[in-house]
Amino acid sequence: MQLSSPYPCLRFRCCPSYPAPRGTHIVGAPASKKLIAFAGIKDCFTCSTGHTRTKGNFLKATFNALQATYGYLTPDLWMEQLPAQSPMQQWSDFLAASKGIKMQ
Repeated sequence: MQLSSPYPCLRFRCCPSYPAPRGTHIVGAPASKKLIAFAGIKDCFTCSTGHTRTKGNFLKATFNALQATYGYLTPDLWMEQLPAQSPMQQWSDFLAASKGIKMQ
């Protein structure tokens, strides 16, 4: 069973959400279903605890969970960084050009 990608677990305060197997669609309250669907997520389990009677607070918690998830960078989004030169490579020309210390 494969999990939907590229979303890791959404966890934020009273509204944790988990990736679901493909084809299950969004499982949760109608208000959170709409918000998660607008975010473009196709498969997701949600559950809520605490004070969720106020729809505004519940949707704000869902939005914050989505915002925290999209702030997560997966390895395919990392910038490519070239390896730094070792100090021996970086200063080899300078060291070769130096005349050295003369002892008397």
